[in-house]
Amino acid sequence: MPCLVSPLERANGILRLHDLPLRIRVRRHSQWLSVYEILPGGGTRERAMRGYSGQNDADVQRLCDALVQQGRSDLPKLWTSLAEPSAGSA
Repeated sequence: MPCLVSPLERANGILRLHDLPLRIRVRRHSQWLSVYEILPGGGTRERAMRGYSGQNDADVQRLCDALVQQGRSDLPKLWTSLAEPSAGSA
C-alpha cells in the first residue's frame, strides 16, 4: 500500500512539531525547493534553496533535517545560509 503522506507534508509536519516558523514549498517555476518563514505579525519571507531539488525526496528530508538542527542550536537562526550553492548535492 502506498504512503498517503508525501515527503513534503511529512517534512512540514516535523517543522510544526518542533515549533519552527518555517515551511518548505516546491517552487512552481523552479527546480529548487523554497523555505518560507512565518514572521511575527503574519507576514512571510521566502527564499529559494539552491542545491535542494524539488524533484528529490531525499533533498526534502535533508533540508528539513538541516532546518530542525539549526532550530535546536543555540546559535543565531540563519536558515537563509543553507541556500549556499555548496550546501546542495552535486
